[in-house]
Amino acid sequence: SFLFSSSVFAAEITHYSTNGNNSIHNVTVALKNLNDSAEVRCVIKKENDKPVGMKDGYINGVGTIIIRIPSSPEKTLAHCWELE
Repeated sequence: SFLFSSSVFAAEITHYSTNGNNSIHNVTVALKNLNDSAEVRCVIKKENDKPVGMKDGYINGVGTIIIRIPSSPEKTLAHCWELE
């Protein structure tokens, strides 16, 4: 199972899913203004707040960041924000 979270300065996570064995995490992120483009960082953390994966990606308005985590963690959270 998994959850997603956001904060005031975060890009909005509109969808978060994993494949059957939790090794691939798909995080769809939307910017506040869909006409904007930005580099976004997404971090996958276990429920105990320990990071288990991270990836930066460039999106135009809305985009999906795909994060591969060989350890296949369960009960994860996604956190994403714009990089400056």
